[in-house]
Amino acid sequence: MSPIIKQNKNISRPGGRVFVYNDQLYRLTQDDSPSYGIQVFAFEITKLSEKSYEEKMASETPIVTKTGSGWNAAGMHNVDPHKVGSNWIAVVDGRNK
Repeated sequence: MSPIIKQNKNISRPGGRVFVYNDQLYRLTQDDSPSYGIQVFAFEITKLSEKSYEEKMASETPIVTKTGSGWNAAGMHNVDPHKVGSNWIAVVDGRNK
């Protein structure tokens, strides 16, 4: 029941730290197919113990994706969300080449 995912370039590479939102754990993943870090998805961790791990895709829509222009023209690979008071902010890296 290892949470390590192998042989899936769409969801196996970490895309940020695990975080809590509405009392639920989420894992961020970077999509490396067809190229490095083109978008980031969130997975809801539905079971986590010493002996088991389960997750499900939180949404078919990426949290952030390449735009074709600007700071994330070619993609990004890390999102770091933080709750500040009652609001959320996120630090996101990007690449334009």
